[in-house]
Order: sequence, then C-alpha cells, then structure tokens
Amino acid sequence: KHLHPEVEKYLLIRKGGYLALEKHSEKYESLEVVEGVGMLLSGTNQNSRLYVQYVKEGDLFEFSPGVEHCIIGTENLLIFEKSVDPKGMDEDLIFIYQGTRA
Repeated sequence: KHLHPEVEKYLLIRKGGYLALEKHSEKYESLEVVEGVGMLLSGTNQNSRLYVQYVKEGDLFEFSPGVEHCIIGTENLLIFEKSVDPKGMDEDLIFIYQGTRA
C-alpha cells in the first residue's frame, strides 16, 4: 500500500541473506516479524555503536530518522514494514554497508 507519505510493504529475507545496513534522514519505520527468525543490528541516535538482538515472530521494532539498522535472516524471514516516508517510497535510503552479492 502506498498513499504518500505512508507506505506498507512486506520484506522477504532468505536464510543467509540480509537487508543493507542503512539509515534515513526523514523516514520513520515500524517493523513486525511475521514469520521466521533472524538478527537485528541497530544503533541509536546517541552513539555510533551497533547492538545485536535475536528477532522472532511477533517482535516489533521502530526506527526514527538517523538510526542505523540491518536485518539478517538466520532462517527465511518475513517482515511487515509500515513507514512514513516524506521523500517518497525508497527515496530516503542512506546506505552504510551494502556488501556484495555472490
């Protein structure tokens, strides 16, 4: 669903895959783990440290602008994302690390 500036979408992360380590300048995100398990790397606006936590079905996370985050699928992982994205869908991505795909 996309009714600017609100966006709702599902993200599928396959086992061993990941979403890039990123942040946003204006976008607010709310993520819910619908199915599967994985790991979340996230920071705070207060320092440059990244924290790691295990995620599972039913977990909810919110990210305000400037917070670095990345999700790794230790199994297949389905995430539901709701966001307010003033710049437009996927226009406010600041990649910190994307990695390379083999």
